[in-house]
Order: sequence, then structure tokens, then C-alpha cells
Amino acid sequence: MKVLLLVDIQNDFCPGGNLAVAEGDQIVAIANQLISSDLYDLIIASKDWHPSNHSSFLSNSSTGIWPDHCIQGTIGAEFHPDLNTKKIDQIILKGTKVEIDSYSAFFDNQKLNQTELDSYLKAVAKRLQISPRDIEISVCGLALDYCVKASAIDAVELGYKTELVLDATRAVNISPNDDLKALRELKAKGVEIVESRGILAGIQREQVQAINLEA
Repeated sequence: MKVLLLVDIQNDFCPGGNLAVAEGDQIVAIANQLISSDLYDLIIASKDWHPSNHSSFLSNSSTGIWPDHCIQGTIGAEFHPDLNTKKIDQIILKGTKVEIDSYSAFFDNQKLNQTELDSYLKAVAKRLQISPRDIEISVCGLALDYCVKASAIDAVELGYKTELVLDATRAVNISPNDDLKALRELKAKGVEIVESRGILAGIQREQVQAINLEA
């Protein structure tokens, strides 16, 4: 079973947002190609969904590190308007607890609480009578060096075959080369690094073969 995991493709992480990632909006068209490819059995999207008094916010805590972002019910927390949301099967809300952040779509940052993502995937696998080990997850979204990295690493550690779609993510890069460090860490953990053109090439080849057969 193939799963596309769209991590936090939200307004506040795109240009003009409160925690904008450079060129964050440029991944939307690629994400839409993947969504529309019919390659995936499940399409899941995560959202940062913070209460307004979240402890990670600079405005609320001396230990906060981020500007206020993705506050529940605000425009900043909504998906980018150009993202094709019609085919999303499940939305995972994370970072909902005031006292702890949650970069990963699977766990909070201290691994004290899980989102419903892992149990949801295992429930689908059980219904289809397949092993969770037969689930393959393609991860993309924002941002590479934080939420995307954490989600992909957790996916691998939970036993899922996982790949990162490199051209469908962008990094914050608070420090120079944070993106490269993230990629090295992902590869070391067993995450495959791919690009969308490689994923979509298989579809294009199948279409060409079909045309040739019809001719």
C-alpha cells in the first residue's frame, strides 16, 4: 500500500506567512502532481494546529523559539489555497498541546504522546489484510529540516518503508546547510531520497506503452 504524507503545507509556512519558508509555495504544484497521479492508495496531510498560548511561541514563553504560527482556526493554519485537498483521505492535527511541540506527524517532540497517524495506518492495513510492513510512505511538505525530517524518521522507526520527495520540500535553514545536515540524517536512518520526476516517470512510461499498444 502506497501512502503520500503531505506535511504542513500551510499558509503560515509559505511566503507571506508568519513563519515563512523560502520558496515554500513552490512545492504546491509538485505536491498536486503527486496527489493527482493515482499512484497512492492513501493521501494523508498533517497540520500544525497550535493553541494561541502555545509554549513554543516567542510571545508566550521565555523558552519559545518561533513566532506565533498555525494558530487553530486562523487563515495561517489553513492549507495553501492552491493545494488540491479534495483527494486527502485523512488530516492529522499536531502541536495541539500547550506545553509541548510536535514536529513529527506521528509523535510530539518528547515522544510522550502519539497522533492518530500510526494507529490509522495500522487500522487500514488490518482492514486490507496486509502487514504494516507492506506500507510505503512518500513524505513531502514543510519544512525539510524540522517537521518533514521528524515525520520521515519516525515513519522509518515505526517500520514503514519511507522515501523523501526532495523537490517537494524546502528547508528553514536557520543555520547554513541545515538542509544538507537533514538529508544526511535521513539517509543514515534509512530514508530513501527521491525526486518527483522519478516517481512520475513510471506513470508516463505506462501511458506511453498503452498508447503504443492501442496503435
